Amino acid sequence: MLKWNHLLPIAGCFVASCLQGAPSASTPLPKESSTHLKDINTTPSTEKSEAKKPPFTAFTGKISKNKVRMRVLPGTDSPIVKELTQGDFLVIEGEEDDFYAVKPPEEVKGYVFRTFVLEGVIEGSKVNVRMEPNTDSPVLTQLNSGDKVNGQIAASNSKWIEISLPQTVRFFVSKDFVKRVGDKNYLTMLQRKKAEVKDLMDAAARASENLNDFPQINYEFIVKHYEKVLSDYPELEEEKAKAETLLKSFKDDYIKRKMAYLEAQSGKIIHAEKLEVEKQTLEQKMKEQQKRLAQLEQQIHTEQMPAALANSAAPYWMNQERELYLSWMEKEGTRPIESFYDEQRLEGVTLRGTIEPYTKNVKNKPGDFLLVNPQGRPIAFLYSTVVNLHELIGKDMVLIGSTRPNNNFAFPAYFVISAE
Repeated sequence: MLKWNHLLPIAGCFVASCLQGAPSASTPLPKESSTHLKDINTTPSTEKSEAKKPPFTAFTGKISKNKVRMRVLPGTDSPIVKELTQGDFLVIEGEEDDFYAVKPPEEVKGYVFRTFVLEGVIEGSKVNVRMEPNTDSPVLTQLNSGDKVNGQIAASNSKWIEISLPQTVRFFVSKDFVKRVGDKNYLTMLQRKKAEVKDLMDAAARASENLNDFPQINYEFIVKHYEKVLSDYPELEEEKAKAETLLKSFKDDYIKRKMAYLEAQSGKIIHAEKLEVEKQTLEQKMKEQQKRLAQLEQQIHTEQMPAALANSAAPYWMNQERELYLSWMEKEGTRPIESFYDEQRLEGVTLRGTIEPYTKNVKNKPGDFLLVNPQGRPIAFLYSTVVNLHELIGKDMVLIGSTRPNNNFAFPAYFVISAE
């Protein structure tokens, strides 16, 4: 390992590098800075006692205090890259005296003078990569001709290119402020979980955007997402605290909006109940009027019926058909009786036989006529208010009939709609 007496030349060279007037491809990087470009655990062969030291095992560390400084080199007089906050995570890949060597955070960038970059490739030898886009900024590492860089023009100085730092770069943090929390893959796992939590929080936030439309608030969906963050991600303390705050705020807001909504609905319900009473009253009056119209229509139909047909149909059958028509009209609305019989015709049964009168004086007979088969056996009772069956007695006919109650007699009963 490098000792502090080895680092004194580094400091001198570093100051010289910072004082250079303009960036140059030939500006030398202090030899000690090569710790960024090689395995930081490699030690000089002259230090035989340390050569036997086992290789360093990388791990994930957590910063234990606020304002912990990440430095360019392992020393308290080295330039500060950034200040870390308690709870920040770093991948620790080596150690140098009282400092840990860490991989640069993704948000830390380096800057190269544009003159030395052509189509994403370095043109020049020992080209300085600086911490800020100016020649007074500390040198983080050096690149050589042919090295590829992925960058963009710096926002604060268009003469410089902002690039992602090479994989070989390492920064340094005091061991006193780093706590081991897992292996080197632990940080990758945390980042994945943070992405999952972000998705959950974003989904809950989107569902909470329109709280003014109370019936559309998906309470269970929002609460479920926040509670999942609280229960499934115990290691993400900051995200859990935020989810807990947002969940409490949402529940409080939801209760207020629910009370306001119910109060508003209460007034609407009272008004709606009054309207419903009025509606029912009007509907009842309408039904009475429809029934009266049907009675008048039936009366007109009867009055217009030929005298012979009216005389052939007993009043009982007229009343029965009127009741059936009125029942049908309650379901179908106010429509003429012809529509009722048209529908009956479509659903009717085709019958064939000879029509004979049924003259027995019995109670509840289902018809005034019988339909007889060629062998002279009755097969159905018949009656009609639209076809004069008297005129068809003794004739072999094809009938269209609609089923009617047979009052438990031996044969089915039909209302004759048409006869041929």
